[in-house]
Amino acid sequence: MNHVAQTMDEKNARDPFVDPVPIVIDIGSTTIKAGFAGEECPRCRDLPAAIGFFKHKPGCPSDVERYMLDIFERGYAVGDEVYLHRLDLNLNFLCERGVVKNWDAMDKIMRYLFYTDLRVDPAGRSLLITYNPAAQQADIEAIARFLYNMFHVSEVYVVPQAVLALYASGMDSGVVVDLGDTTGWIAPVYEGELIPAANQQFAMGGRDITQYLARNVFTSLPLLERPWPSDAFLIAEDILVKLGYVAKDPSTEAEQYVEKIYTMPDGRELAVGTHRYLGPEVLFSPRIAGKSLDPLDVQVRATIDRCPAEMRPDLYSRIVLAGGTSLIPGLGSRLEKEVQARVSTPVKILEPQPFGQSRQFSAWIGGSMMFSSIKLRRYLVNFIGD
Repeated sequence: MNHVAQTMDEKNARDPFVDPVPIVIDIGSTTIKAGFAGEECPRCRDLPAAIGFFKHKPGCPSDVERYMLDIFERGYAVGDEVYLHRLDLNLNFLCERGVVKNWDAMDKIMRYLFYTDLRVDPAGRSLLITYNPAAQQADIEAIARFLYNMFHVSEVYVVPQAVLALYASGMDSGVVVDLGDTTGWIAPVYEGELIPAANQQFAMGGRDITQYLARNVFTSLPLLERPWPSDAFLIAEDILVKLGYVAKDPSTEAEQYVEKIYTMPDGRELAVGTHRYLGPEVLFSPRIAGKSLDPLDVQVRATIDRCPAEMRPDLYSRIVLAGGTSLIPGLGSRLEKEVQARVSTPVKILEPQPFGQSRQFSAWIGGSMMFSSIKLRRYLVNFIGD
């Protein structure tokens, strides 16, 4: 950790409720990353971007104890409680297509984030919050209005995630392919400016891969030995993280894949073969998952081709991966191969790891870095209260 981050750690350790260090918040489709400007990684890495309500009321005292009495008294689950009781909850997510729409959830989650996770009072602090290309000016102003009015912050900077992901990688031009849990975005940036007319949503994410695995990977087990659907999803999610990869050439992979053994939560062993790569293949063949949309590589090319011709060589040579789903091994080399096969311009896929951190934190790290740059002023939203 650099000297600035160490200094900020020391200051927060002394008195976190009065320390004026700015706060950086990156809101994703399912999780939120948050922490203090100048640090190399977020302190809060996976806060659920949802609040939960129990599907059933407790039937007996043991149920109350199991579900935690304070959650019932409060009326909702937030933070770690969402992970702990996720199978028992109906979740209300903060965002729709990456844009904040549920303001009740926003209020509850932000209070938990500030006062429980970060242990700071946001009043009087500067705050940077990210947004994805789906957000309109009205959405940006709504976020600023909420933060000014509800938490009395001193300044609100609202910055595109794509700009920050590039900034964290030391670039100001390129195409950011940000693949999240429920959706992805292909966003071109040129000389620090987002090109809104060329932005494109990729309407798939890690969840689609997990759902494919949950439907197919357990078929080798006897019917009565297969996990319940809710458990199957969680197991499939773990299989994807531990064993999944993208094949460079799926037409020949069936002849050379290596079968792996996955140990299930109950101790049983499950052989995982072709589905190790067939799951992630849905990004390049969405029809496998029942989706009628263009493959990822086709959408990347279409995005770049919407940009002015003089920008395209720079954009093709700087296609930057970001987001948690981009961590699947082999994705970068496969995407580069597929895009290059159809264009004469040299193509380069970049898989940066700013400060050695995971790409899923790229936008947050860019926000942490940008607080020391004069470029940040352009993103200040001067809306102060009603």
